[in-house]
Amino acid sequence: REFVLSPASSWLVDEHRTASGSPVLPGSAHVELLRLAAAAVAGRVTRLSHVEFLQPLVCEEPTVVRIQVKATGSACDVRLTSFQQGSGWVEHSRCMADASPVPAAGPAPASPPPFDAARATPEGSSVDQSGLLAFGPRWRNIRQSAFARESATALIELSPQFAGDLTGYELHPALLDMATSFALELVPRAASGAYVPAGYDEVVIHSSLPARFLSEAVLRSAAK
Repeated sequence: REFVLSPASSWLVDEHRTASGSPVLPGSAHVELLRLAAAAVAGRVTRLSHVEFLQPLVCEEPTVVRIQVKATGSACDVRLTSFQQGSGWVEHSRCMADASPVPAAGPAPASPPPFDAARATPEGSSVDQSGLLAFGPRWRNIRQSAFARESATALIELSPQFAGDLTGYELHPALLDMATSFALELVPRAASGAYVPAGYDEVVIHSSLPARFLSEAVLRSAAK
């Protein structure tokens, strides 16, 4: 699969910029683009493993992106590259994708946990990464949140004006990004700097992300 990525035509990079204004493809978009490419070759994808973000994909100008999928037994090796002037093809991310059976999703809570009224943002907010990143309106999707010592829950909701996005993305990049990063303050020393993902050990996909859902984050030390 090959396509041109540009901030003039894609919100994936236009609404996700460095503090200095450079459009950069978010890690969550890498995840969804890798999944889409694998699904186009192998059909339904239920699991991504060994997801690695190798190098940022900065799109100051229209950039040719190529996603290569290679079947390796029951899984697919998927790699996202872009053509850079002076460097040729540069690999930015990769993963293994397959359709192996996944465990049943746990039951949804009967009611949301008691949210902190002081954290309520009915108009939507995004994670404060002001020292590193600037987000567009699709990323302002955190409506409520509640924090305990080693866990946190957030109500994530895409603004109705962007509901049409959901027909094209199973893992909407802006929703996935905030759902997996809203609890950064649980991380020791998180206040001392901005954090960006290096990868995911595993992404298990039960179904498409809806426009509104609860996200729960637990520190790995507490989850063991």
